[in-house]
Amino acid sequence: MRSNRRTNHILATVIALFVLVIVIVLMVFLYRSMHKLKTVSLVPNFSETELKPDTDYLFVIKTEPYNADIKSIKYNIDDPSAVFKAGTGPHKAELHTGGGGTITLYVNVGDIESEKLSFDVTDPIGEEETVVTEAADTEPVSEEVIPEADVGSEPEPEPVKTVTVTGDNVRMRAEPNTDCDVVKTCSKGETYDLIEVVGEWTGVDNNGQECYIKTEFLEESVKEPEQPAEDSGEEKTQESAAGGVNADTNTDNTSGGQTNDNTADKPAEADKVIGEGMVEVECKDGKAMFTQAEYDYFVATWSYTGMADKMMTHHTADELHKLYKNTH
Repeated sequence: MRSNRRTNHILATVIALFVLVIVIVLMVFLYRSMHKLKTVSLVPNFSETELKPDTDYLFVIKTEPYNADIKSIKYNIDDPSAVFKAGTGPHKAELHTGGGGTITLYVNVGDIESEKLSFDVTDPIGEEETVVTEAADTEPVSEEVIPEADVGSEPEPEPVKTVTVTGDNVRMRAEPNTDCDVVKTCSKGETYDLIEVVGEWTGVDNNGQECYIKTEFLEESVKEPEQPAEDSGEEKTQESAAGGVNADTNTDNTSGGQTNDNTADKPAEADKVIGEGMVEVECKDGKAMFTQAEYDYFVATWSYTGMADKMMTHHTADELHKLYKNTH
């Protein structure tokens, strides 16, 4: 009897250990599956497409999922005079340009690679001399290509994206992770300007410093800028009367001898929205059409400059489409 009990006890212990090992193996497998890297992308943290020699530029490394393991990430660049390496913060990369020319860079973790990005490294002094020489050999610019800003119009203010804290005692951190320092504790209803979204964290402007709050505790909204005052009713009446007198010609104002142009007082970007959900944007290579979502992303990306539309003119339409595609 004692021998049978001892045998049964040993058998039960062995079975329990075997089950425990299986559970541990399954937990490790599930953990690795949840943190396995699926995609990696490299996003410039600057707007220039032509870079300066011997200058530092920062990039953001975005992964799917956000907390994927990228300890074995490699930084690749085809210019031996330049340096491309890990940045000082998490999910950051730093480029130090060398001499002139075109450089191509990307990152990879094993077989998973980001899209390759190419930039021209130019000497601004030499480029300025070339522009001056070309300008001397060209004819004066016709009135048709004069920007609207040169004839007295003002650019339309751009909307600013903000976020509002939806809970009490919400922590604001210095970096987008829970291992860094807590900058402050936010109260419900506090509002901050939105800078960027990094995974499950949102970057906000905290008195000029970029800090991070969990996105699940925030509600996003758009702060519309003040619109310029419209013309008074008296001016509109005068324009309508002048338009009635000159309905056939629509040329001179009979009371003052000046040209009557009914479109002169419209906002500079009144024709910016073309059709439902599409926006016309002035790019480096001319005007191009973008979805409302793409345009809102560009405005949010460069909102800290206060000149988002001007930043778009430094990029070609293809570059802007790729920038949006890489981050969505």
